[in-house]
Amino acid sequence: MAGRRITRKTTPKVRDGKVQRKNRWELPASYWSTPQNELVFDRERPGRAYKHLHRLDDVRRFIEVLPMWEELSEGLNAVVLARGEPNLFGWHVPGVVGLCAWERDIALEGMSTAFYRGSQRLLEKLGVPCWIEKDGWTLDFDV
Repeated sequence: MAGRRITRKTTPKVRDGKVQRKNRWELPASYWSTPQNELVFDRERPGRAYKHLHRLDDVRRFIEVLPMWEELSEGLNAVVLARGEPNLFGWHVPGVVGLCAWERDIALEGMSTAFYRGSQRLLEKLGVPCWIEKDGWTLDFDV
């Protein structure tokens, strides 16, 4: 029976001039919108010219040694290895913490004084060489 035509209904019904929704119109639950039973670890693509300096296993091991983790993690749904963002080490929104990917050359140049001052204690603890130039601060992570 070559050429037999089958009519298949692929669009929802129209009632009173409005298209009716199909059955599955709700978004699936995710760590962005729904509290999780256990902490979710997620990894996004780092983005062009960026790379993740940590693996998800590194983050899990770090969390295991944090004192008072039960108290600190209250309300936390996920830890995300997030895509790279200029001038940003990480971010947080209610329930989710993101660790940003870093630029591939791992030397940040032209950083603002405000950024340097806000990160100065962390950079000193990590032993990152930092110096000021005429176009801003340089942070050298390759050492």
